Amino acid sequence: CTSAPVPSLNADAEAKRFVPDPSALTVYVVRRNWGDGRNFVKVQADNGPAIETLPDTMVRMKFKPGAHTIAFEFEGKRQSTTITGQAGDVRFVRIDGTVWSWKSTYEWATESEAAIRERALKARLVADVAAR
Repeated sequence: CTSAPVPSLNADAEAKRFVPDPSALTVYVVRRNWGDGRNFVKVQADNGPAIETLPDTMVRMKFKPGAHTIAFEFEGKRQSTTITGQAGDVRFVRIDGTVWSWKSTYEWATESEAAIRERALKARLVADVAAR
């Protein structure tokens, strides 16, 4: 469980339709990987409020068209990526977590957006953010 309330199951189902918003750039941040543990990883868009994620979860963010920074932080280490897009674009990025008994690591995944979209279908929406 995250500390913030999560969107309803209906909102989760609607988000998984991946319908473009004609007035916004929509970005899905997905956290789904076989080796991920139960650690909270905080995600932040354009230095806005941090959103807690867990394994098998995702966050949907809607932005004004243009370039935006999405970052995550774990154990004091921050990693960021820049997403650029136009109104009506739908983009996908994924946090790749690997947890062992002696170490946990997180990084931005380097796989196709189509593959990340497939992972998103099996993740639970934990936040729906209009970061415009």
